[in-house]
Amino acid sequence: MLTRDGIYNYISALNGGNQISVELTKDTEVVGVPSDLDTIITKATEVYNKYRPKVNEFPFIVIKNQQNYNLPRTIVGRGVLRYIPRQSISDSYKQFPSSYYPVNYPGYNIKAADLIGWRGINATERKILGSWDDWKYNQDNNTLTIYPPPLQSFNGVLETLHDRMFAVIQNIFTTTQGQREYPVKLVNENRLPVVNIVPGSISIKIGTWTIVDDYSGNLSCSDPLVGGTIDYSKGIVTVIFTDIPPQGLSAALTICEIRQEDYNWFKDYALAIGKIIIGRKRSHFGGKIPGAQKEIELDVDVLKEGNEEKEKLEDTAKVWMLSWAIPRTQ
Repeated sequence: MLTRDGIYNYISALNGGNQISVELTKDTEVVGVPSDLDTIITKATEVYNKYRPKVNEFPFIVIKNQQNYNLPRTIVGRGVLRYIPRQSISDSYKQFPSSYYPVNYPGYNIKAADLIGWRGINATERKILGSWDDWKYNQDNNTLTIYPPPLQSFNGVLETLHDRMFAVIQNIFTTTQGQREYPVKLVNENRLPVVNIVPGSISIKIGTWTIVDDYSGNLSCSDPLVGGTIDYSKGIVTVIFTDIPPQGLSAALTICEIRQEDYNWFKDYALAIGKIIIGRKRSHFGGKIPGAQKEIELDVDVLKEGNEEKEKLEDTAKVWMLSWAIPRTQ
């Protein structure tokens, strides 16, 4: 799993080693001001989510004659990509043709433009759908509207877009006297629930102990921690100690939902942003700093290198959009 330390070490190793700590801050030095590493990870995660969002499916009931459906914000995430009507939840491989929103390539804003209607519907499907032609999602109030009103009730599925997290959540719990088991509902920095977590993306650090999940919702660790469980859909982590832990022991939880096959892309993009930050700082000094005997020349070409590498990596990422922006076909 990618970690803050791993990314910093990668950038450092390719930019002069330990001396880079003077030019690229790892930890926050002023309250409220992010470190250079935090800025790098934030930017890399933002660009990554632009081209590689999570696409989740959520089943719901379409009710006869009801056109409007208010959707919880935690389900919608960034927005609705597709609405897929089905005869039953188990009918997942016999989908009706689905309409979809055009995507503002290469951005990620879903536009309420002219929508593609149903195509190739046979007589049986027509009986269920009626004269169904269209649907619309309102981003302002999280409302799905289907046209015309359905002739009968049936099951539908929404495909929704969500950001992938790469974050460290501090102090997810503080141990108290007489307690061995600690269930915690995760929230982000805005106190909003963290739900629909990618399996295998969790790492918890409690003191010197690291807990990892096994992609199946089970957390494991050596004594004095038994481990615990994680509910990926609800974002609930439960940590269990072998014995009563000392009071005041807190934890830091890392969530990294970057796809494993994209780790190298993410590290290289972070490296490119790091070079840009270093290059800009060196440019402020005219590429030179005072030395004991004479001025020391600094490599300011890293700024150009960083911008070129950043552009190439973004071109690579644009291809990813094809995996979720193209409409489904039967």
